[in-house]
Amino acid sequence: MRYLLFVCTLFMVLHSRACDVCGGVSSNASIGLFANTRFHIIGFQSGFRSFDTYLHEIKHSREQMFSTDFRFRIQLHRRIQLLGIAPYQIAIQQTDFGSNKVHGLGDISLMSNFIVLNKRDTNGLSRHFLSLAVGLKSASGKNTIDTDPLKNIYPGTGSWDLLLLTNYTHQFDSKWGWQNEASVSLKGKDRFDYSFGNSYQLTSQAVVNLPLSRYRLISAIGFNGEYHEASKLEGARTLIPNLNKGFVCSARGAINLMGNSWLLSAYLQQPIVQNFNEGLTKQRLSCGISINYLINK
Repeated sequence: MRYLLFVCTLFMVLHSRACDVCGGVSSNASIGLFANTRFHIIGFQSGFRSFDTYLHEIKHSREQMFSTDFRFRIQLHRRIQLLGIAPYQIAIQQTDFGSNKVHGLGDISLMSNFIVLNKRDTNGLSRHFLSLAVGLKSASGKNTIDTDPLKNIYPGTGSWDLLLLTNYTHQFDSKWGWQNEASVSLKGKDRFDYSFGNSYQLTSQAVVNLPLSRYRLISAIGFNGEYHEASKLEGARTLIPNLNKGFVCSARGAINLMGNSWLLSAYLQQPIVQNFNEGLTKQRLSCGISINYLINK
């Protein structure tokens, strides 16, 4: 049981996003701290993200995205894990002239995580943990043509994307740990020859877990950084320069409550500094909650 205490920020950060910065699907994934346990996991996560769009420094639209994801993890071997996500998204855009709504199934993704290093001390505590993961995001989600002004809020990219990820966790003692994770999403193109730019993500957070009656309370605080390349279009038509290109650095906090066979998680993420679409798009608050069932292997 103790080995699970340091891993409870995974399921609330494992994600396949449905919109880069209101500018394309990022599809970056996160395995978090659950990787160093040997549990099968099944659960649901609900999330919310919002963006504002400006023209001549005047806000003319707001995009709000609500998602519900079905997630699982299977421990195939002591060093191999299989993870999957099936997302469903509802996106609402409010403009000066009315509102638009897009909803549907997102892009289903699968990822294999390979445990490279799991060094434990004499008490069995995992002090150093390193894993490498590779995955594939399918083009199963609802998508539209590149000339549709709502393309960025559709739940799917229409492309097959390659996911690469590495995760390193260092545990200082039975209470304190530090987790670092980096991921890359290499984007393909859809049937209209449109391709969202490749995206990169880095997360670093301190984790502390404390006993709470019969349960465990696990908290995490740190930052999340993302960078997105510009979208591309093959053929005669051209795109706006630097479309969907930009970066964001956000403060992140999470709290988790764990029982013997279940885990409740919640997170909050707030951008600190960013520059998307040359300042025309601003990412706002994002948050999420999840409930997961833990199965002893």
